[in-house]
Amino acid sequence: MSPWNFCGSGSAIAEAGANANSIIIASGSTLAAYSDKVEGDICGQTEYDFITNYSTISASGKKLLDSAASAGIANKIIKYDPGGYNKLLEAQTILDVNDAVYRKGIDALSNINFRKKIGAV
Repeated sequence: MSPWNFCGSGSAIAEAGANANSIIIASGSTLAAYSDKVEGDICGQTEYDFITNYSTISASGKKLLDSAASAGIANKIIKYDPGGYNKLLEAQTILDVNDAVYRKGIDALSNINFRKKIGAV
């Protein structure tokens, strides 16, 4: 599997917030591993291979994949070192928002009628 099929590293880092650990956001190999894991999770949880079929997905479907993947990767970045945030509540709030974005993406991408609309058949 190659990383960064659904989003770019900059998108994921932005979703992690300004206080994300500078060591982890500079680690291309760790971020790539996070990307692979989250993209695999999205495919597994939705029971559809969005990676193989990415070229058939509509622009709006690709944006949803970007949002879900960025949020999932961002949460892995935050979990690496939540102590880097001004307060633990700040880290938890960002985790909660990203988790909601990820879950909504998974719910939509799991819906067969929605998948038909975005070209994932």
